[in-house]
Amino acid sequence: MAMLQVIIRHWRYIYADVSAVDDYAWYYHIVNRMNGLVMDVADESTAPGAHVIMSNKVTGKDGQLWYDRSGKIVNKLNRLCLEDKGKLHVVPKN
Repeated sequence: MAMLQVIIRHWRYIYADVSAVDDYAWYYHIVNRMNGLVMDVADESTAPGAHVIMSNKVTGKDGQLWYDRSGKIVNKLNRLCLEDKGKLHVVPKN
């Protein structure tokens, strides 16, 4: 199943209430439909290949804010896009 199909089926986009919108991007949280947790860049990493985890929503945390750039899902913190390397699985953060 393609990455975008997985995102649409199991997650929902909730627009983030952020005061500043830069680069003409509208930010949103990607929220899991089953447990209400959001996608979050692990350890606030800016490195390519950083893990994405699920965690409780924290207002103003850039690692949890995402936007669409030409059909790619891009993180505000590191400006990197989500990529499925064929090993897509979700592990909740404890």
